Amino acid sequence: MKTLVVLTGAGISAESGLKTFRDSGGLWENYDVMEVASIYGWEKNPGLVLRFYNERRRQLATAKPNYGHAGHAGNWQQQSPITGI
Repeated sequence: MKTLVVLTGAGISAESGLKTFRDSGGLWENYDVMEVASIYGWEKNPGLVLRFYNERRRQLATAKPNYGHAGHAGNWQQQSPITGI
């Protein structure tokens, strides 16, 4: 069985209304990457890290797949499993 791996960036989900990390108004404008995305940040303030990722999960709950997502899923799903990284 062949497996297809799709490498994509945050931009594919921006169209669905999800904030990206580096764009204008992105997540890193409000958060220090080292405070929310490192073992140092976790050890210093696990509550902040959890809040940051819980916000991401809440965003996902309201987002809908866009044409880019559908294209990836529709074109290859029937040919081979897709692995996201």
